[in-house]
Amino acid sequence: MREPRSAIQAILRTIDALKGSRPDDPAPHSAPPEQEFGSRHIGHYAFLVKMQEQYLFGDYQAAIETGKRSAQYLGDSRGMLHGTEHTFWLALAQFAQARHGGSKPPAKLQREIHRFARWAQGSPANFRARALILGGEGASVARKSDAALAAFSEAAQTAAEYRQPHLAALAHRLRAAECARHGRTEDHAQHLALAAEQYRSWGADGLATQLQNLPGHDLSTRSASA
Repeated sequence: MREPRSAIQAILRTIDALKGSRPDDPAPHSAPPEQEFGSRHIGHYAFLVKMQEQYLFGDYQAAIETGKRSAQYLGDSRGMLHGTEHTFWLALAQFAQARHGGSKPPAKLQREIHRFARWAQGSPANFRARALILGGEGASVARKSDAALAAFSEAAQTAAEYRQPHLAALAHRLRAAECARHGRTEDHAQHLALAAEQYRSWGADGLATQLQNLPGHDLSTRSASA
């Protein structure tokens, strides 16, 4: 039962973090070694949850490092949404890290944006909001601000339509950040408030509070957890 236990522990830790109690334990680094996993696709989930948490709290480099561990399980998760979630959160972390480091994001991220757009045609509930969010980040780092803002707005509307508050919150948060970069203070404040509202409806009160209280509303200023 190592794999279910690791996944459940990762979920519980992430829930605590989102609610406002973020423990120092950087699991799933304390999970059993990969060679001890039998159903590796379940073990994979523990790393995906951790990568998502690290990205949401601004630990972009840590999320990328966890993504490297997660990538080792992609072959065990074929045909599952695990692989798409891995791609989504890792791509977001790479976009964010490139922006904060002043470097270009990996060229392959454009291919990932096209893949999500293609998947969204067949399964909009699973992929449309995610495709728009990735497309918005791609436009943002390419300095196409109007296209980025439009994509984030449509992503927020799509996520609300499919009752995905965590994605609606992320879309509003990224739109707020884009507005801040271009001096649009009123739009920034409006979408930051909408992001916090959506996070709270998801149960992530701690994340909403940190997002509003940190300098510049940029969670990358917090200390890395791993």
